[in-house]
Amino acid sequence: MKSNDAIKRYNIGTGDVVHLPHLKSWAENAINLDIKNPLIPLESSLPTSYPDSCINKENHENVKTIVELAVSHNIVIIPFGGGTSVSGASTCPSHEPRPIIVLDMSHMNRLLWLNEENLTACFEAGIIGQDLERILYSKGFTCGHEPDSYEFSSLGGWVATRASGMKKNVYGNIEDIMLGFRMVTPKGVLERCCDIPRMSCGPDFMQLVLGSEGQSAEDVANNFKKISKIAQSFGGICAGENNGKLGYNLTFIIAYIRDLGFTYQVVSESFETAVPWDKTLAVCTNVKKCLEQACKENPVEVFERLEVMAREEILKSGGSLSHHHGVGKIRSQFYGAQVTDYGVDLYKAMKKFVDPQNIFGVGNLLCRI
Repeated sequence: MKSNDAIKRYNIGTGDVVHLPHLKSWAENAINLDIKNPLIPLESSLPTSYPDSCINKENHENVKTIVELAVSHNIVIIPFGGGTSVSGASTCPSHEPRPIIVLDMSHMNRLLWLNEENLTACFEAGIIGQDLERILYSKGFTCGHEPDSYEFSSLGGWVATRASGMKKNVYGNIEDIMLGFRMVTPKGVLERCCDIPRMSCGPDFMQLVLGSEGQSAEDVANNFKKISKIAQSFGGICAGENNGKLGYNLTFIIAYIRDLGFTYQVVSESFETAVPWDKTLAVCTNVKKCLEQACKENPVEVFERLEVMAREEILKSGGSLSHHHGVGKIRSQFYGAQVTDYGVDLYKAMKKFVDPQNIFGVGNLLCRI
């Protein structure tokens, strides 16, 4: 049975609820496997460092107090949102000798204000994507930012990883949607509170927040665009809301299929890049060829090396280090090659000024500062 037949037969993706039991039943029959041994994690994949404590907070003032205490006691802080990172960004750095606390953002999940005239809103950074969208939808608006992980990922995580979404060609990436922020740093609060689309006032310090991968981003404002008139001006017509939902349901179900595969020792991983049009064919051809050659023998042993091999081939063929997943720890070895040695020194200087004790020492982008 082909996958599209299974979708038709079991009505997968034709409503708000995905019928996972039917998918599991179909997959078991299609794969026809009888594996009794559980999947054993590779030893090198197991964490070598764990947090000493996890702290919840309710508001901006709580965050300021926690950061001030961490500075006075030289404690490392790792902000934690939805935990959906695929780059190892939220794991504890193995080389860190100091105590580590995880700052759980989940309680900071409120809509602070909504300006219906300016089409802007301000949310706390811990709100999960589907909750943010549900609040806006109830008021007749949308954020338009929908990464594959938006069911579980947080607004703060989107900003910290400079995320992109499935509708970015319409609404833009997170840097196009974000208007302002308030960020707590070990040396004070950095804020851009102007409720305007752009300003020409020197360097844009919002770039310190976007892609920071570990700085504590607090209240983040987003703008929302009405696009119906734009679409109509180019001959766009309404194809029906249900047709759109069907496609997105299939996109979201990929994560559940991956978990199902673990049951049968089928391990899958994804990685992404950005590449100019004239290098697209070379990237696809060269990366696939590289991986096929590496997987001919002992695929489990080379699994962890595949990311490195593929990333090297992507960069060699003209692609970027990452399009939207971020650098984290997994790709930190390539960061210098992407931004040059001067860029690394500039980043270190900025980091040293904002966080001289490396309180937010999560170890992303650069393993050691």
